Amino acid sequence: MNVACRKRIPYPFARVLAQDLEHIETVHPTTLGDYRVLEVSGNRIIFQQRWPAWLGVRVCTVIEQVWAPPDRIHIRFLKGFLRGVERSSRLHDDNQGMLIEEIYYVPLLPDWSWLCFLVRSFVVRGVDHIWQEDLAVELCHGSWPGVPGEVPQTSSTLSSDQSASVPKEERWVRVAEQAEILDKHPHTVQLEGPEIVLWQHQGQFYALGNRCPHTGGPLSLGRLQGDCIVCPWHGTQFQLDNGLPCNGPAEEGVDVYPVRLSGQGLLIQIPAID
Repeated sequence: MNVACRKRIPYPFARVLAQDLEHIETVHPTTLGDYRVLEVSGNRIIFQQRWPAWLGVRVCTVIEQVWAPPDRIHIRFLKGFLRGVERSSRLHDDNQGMLIEEIYYVPLLPDWSWLCFLVRSFVVRGVDHIWQEDLAVELCHGSWPGVPGEVPQTSSTLSSDQSASVPKEERWVRVAEQAEILDKHPHTVQLEGPEIVLWQHQGQFYALGNRCPHTGGPLSLGRLQGDCIVCPWHGTQFQLDNGLPCNGPAEEGVDVYPVRLSGQGLLIQIPAID
């Protein structure tokens, strides 16, 4: 079943469309709950939504959001509560404001006219409630939640029942919470490739390959000396910011992964999977 609705908001198109991952993690605490960005890849964002408690129970959904420039956003509920639901949004500049046209796809429900009427009434009331909360705290004043702005924006012919293709490029993946990375204490994570060690030093976060290129010593068992990690096996020092050796037997550096903060989380940039 498809349900269509329209909404005007009092912020112009140009101001609303801006990158803001922080927005995803702070939007709609009453109506939609808590969000955690899990991964960012080009125009695609994966995040987890923890819905508000109902009768003491909180359920979760993993959601994919794809931004199809210049004016379309497609959302799919991938896992958990409401899995299979989709939402396609089209944004229109409307003088000093913006008109949003949305189509909700609700699986497993037949397109019976009386049922469509009931479901549409329920959806429209819910959408209005969400927007009231959003506009009351001006969350959309600075940006639409989670429209990636680092990738060159090109036009798209995405229709309301299609997903946008995602280019193969670098991905930002949530690997830890900031509170887990204690000052000068290593924190290791294992992704698709090699092990990565995370460090916090003077309020900054760093992510490097965990194995010394000399003989494979685990840098997570090393220590910080100034702005360098000291390998525990043979004492090579690697600079935190670029991974290059500055002292010791190793001649090659270690991989360095860009770090990005989102809410209370820590994301690192890794190569995309083919």
